[in-house]
Amino acid sequence: MHRKNISVVIPTHNRLPLLEKAIQSVAVQSVLPDELIVVDDGSDTPAGESIFSGVPPGVHDVLLRTPVARGAPHARNRGARQAAGEWLTFLDDDDTFFPHKIEAVKQVIMENPDADVIYHPAEIHLVREKARYRSGTTDLNKGPGALRQLLVRNVVGGTSMAVVKRSAFLKAGGFDEEMPALQDWELWINMAKQDMRFVFFPDALTRYCHNTSQQSITMVYESMEKAFARLEEKYAADYAALGRVEKKQFDMNKLKNKVFKALLHHNKKAAFTIQGKLFLRSLSPSDLFALLLMPLGAKTAFKARSWLH
Repeated sequence: MHRKNISVVIPTHNRLPLLEKAIQSVAVQSVLPDELIVVDDGSDTPAGESIFSGVPPGVHDVLLRTPVARGAPHARNRGARQAAGEWLTFLDDDDTFFPHKIEAVKQVIMENPDADVIYHPAEIHLVREKARYRSGTTDLNKGPGALRQLLVRNVVGGTSMAVVKRSAFLKAGGFDEEMPALQDWELWINMAKQDMRFVFFPDALTRYCHNTSQQSITMVYESMEKAFARLEEKYAADYAALGRVEKKQFDMNKLKNKVFKALLHHNKKAAFTIQGKLFLRSLSPSDLFALLLMPLGAKTAFKARSWLH
């Protein structure tokens, strides 16, 4: 049987304690990956080879360093180019794999040799709020076509929820480093546009961790606006071909994205205002429920999201 080599790629920047936890989650896999690549994206104190001290000897480890931070998309692209594996498994330094992730992924690969992307849900943890819920990941093969669905919403999810065939990743050009945000979403659209095959695995295999903070939301919104504008510019013809309902859904998903970012930054006022706009567009009972709970604060709002999921 042909061996399916898997490389895990972890970008990191100034988060050594979190990186160590991410690496540990790879080291204790029931079936180990073949390679672990850490790309240190210009950390003030560069990561050293000691980060691999707990990794079993059967896993080939690689540490790449970038002198000046160039962002996670660049780090992921560099790791992917360096990788020796046929498959790329991305992991952010603040996330962790469930212990059976690599084992499950290898089984899916064997059952779907023509797959280009294998993706799965994640368990989302709001650390300070002590709330958790399953991501809204769905099967693209049960809808009106992968490209149309992905133009409307990032159905696949974040990078830590996807395993990508390296040859397909390189053919697609990797992550768009000019995107100020939403680089994962853009890549999935790009790959769907090239008729690459997505395979959905229904179990959560990654734990996503969000640490909320009281930071200014202005720059975050500016980055998101620029990212959405670039997305719509790159795929202008595809967005123009969407139906009226799909375009409305896309606009509402942009608002949902903003609400989530506002909650992550503890900006209750912004979250309430945007959630109100969202409800007026959707007239959905769930959006009304979320709106009514917004004044109670981020913790309650996040728990409401977990109930709605």
